[in-house]
Amino acid sequence: MQAVEWGLRARIGPVIPEKLMLRSKIFFMAVAGILGLASFDAGSSARLLAQAKPAAAAPISAKSSGQKLSEQETRGEGFFLQHCSICHLPRNLKFGSPATVGPALSGQFKTASPENLNVLRGYILKGGPGMPGFQYGLEPKEVDDLIAFLKTF
Repeated sequence: MQAVEWGLRARIGPVIPEKLMLRSKIFFMAVAGILGLASFDAGSSARLLAQAKPAAAAPISAKSSGQKLSEQETRGEGFFLQHCSICHLPRNLKFGSPATVGPALSGQFKTASPENLNVLRGYILKGGPGMPGFQYGLEPKEVDDLIAFLKTF
């Protein structure tokens, strides 16, 4: 048994506990440093990749005169940010990408007639060329909230 053990040591060399401990300390310090830098970098930027504004920026509504959004409009703003903003808000992309995928909606529905709002409701629910429908993703009350927000946008 001792001859087999000696044969293995001859092939791989003697194991020195101090060298092994030093290597493991260096390895763990390097991993901890990399993880520390990665977590520091991830927490420092509040920007979303597809948007030009920081995520914690002021609300996107047009009511900037100090008036607050109603509860319904605030819910609609959340639905807009969740479902619509990726296509309908300006983006800060490189290499000549378009500023928006869909049309910019700012100011489009401030003075919309009830007939136009019904057309908008149908477009939100059924979709259209280049736009998905949200009839299975939004409840009727949520569509009402979204339209209330779009009238302030």
